[in-house]
Amino acid sequence: MIWFIDEYRNCFSVEFIYKTLKNRAGGFITSRGYRQSKARGLSARRLRDAALVERISAVHRDNYGVYGVRKMWHALRREGIDIGR
Repeated sequence: MIWFIDEYRNCFSVEFIYKTLKNRAGGFITSRGYRQSKARGLSARRLRDAALVERISAVHRDNYGVYGVRKMWHALRREGIDIGR
């Protein structure tokens, strides 16, 4: 929902988008909630996931892009990265 508001906030106000979506989609986000989520920043989980994606891509690239799930999991575990399959 946040990405939708970000995309169309130049055309319409956040309050207008919220009021329109509240009538259509059940209104699970408020204009106040939108502003709070934008001010909050990224969560620790999202930051960790971004770092993991970079590391996983590097390991996959270093192994010529042929490792599957099981070999990737073993390679990451050997490097000390505790990750689920």
